[in-house]
Amino acid sequence: MFWSRTDVKILKRCTNRVYKVWEEASAIVEITQGKTIADASVKAGVTQLIWSSLPSVTLMTKGKVTGVEHFDSKAEVETYIRGLNIKSLFFMAGWYMQNQLSIFRPKPVFWPVRLLLRLSTDSH
Repeated sequence: MFWSRTDVKILKRCTNRVYKVWEEASAIVEITQGKTIADASVKAGVTQLIWSSLPSVTLMTKGKVTGVEHFDSKAEVETYIRGLNIKSLFFMAGWYMQNQLSIFRPKPVFWPVRLLLRLSTDSH
């Protein structure tokens, strides 16, 4: 389903089948849409909200690594959802295989590539 992040009325009618994606590659959009989905789900009486989340890189590294907006924005929405009165589940896939078919499709390499493998002789 495609919807505008400001069209809460449509979302309220469809909260049993809403799918959220990183559609605009923007942390602000992700946070706005995520919080809108969460708020509308609570108002509509949804029994369980599943959010595709990731850990906050900024928090994990105590601020040493910043700018990983895709991770940090998902984590911010997760924190927001955890503060709401709704049963929730957080799924952290990290990577979806369909990314390989679209924006991250492997491209042919035209220069020689060598792959070195080290074979372990450990008996573990």
